[in-house]
Amino acid sequence: MDREAASNKTSLDAALQAAEKAVNKQNETFALSINKSENATNKSMEQMAALIHTSNNALESKISDLKDRVTIIEGKTSGQQSAQTTNQISHSFMVAVFVACVSFAGLIVVIVRELLK
Repeated sequence: MDREAASNKTSLDAALQAAEKAVNKQNETFALSINKSENATNKSMEQMAALIHTSNNALESKISDLKDRVTIIEGKTSGQQSAQTTNQISHSFMVAVFVACVSFAGLIVVIVRELLK
């Protein structure tokens, strides 16, 4: 019976030691798997960050281009309004000169009539 108990104890110790080795090996495998997963996740996040950065730069470029176009359009509109105002002032001046000439001619006609009387 002692021999059987000793044999059972030896078998149990061997089984526990084998189970411990298996658990340790499984823990190592899980640690490697987790490490690989973390590295893949970090790499994926870095790639997404690079993509977001690239997209933001492209959007900033397009927004800047649109701002430049709006500025050009505003400049053209302002220039056209300025040209119209200058043209209107020029026409007004020409009308004023014409009216002054007609008035001066009328004054000369009146003076000449008075002198001839």
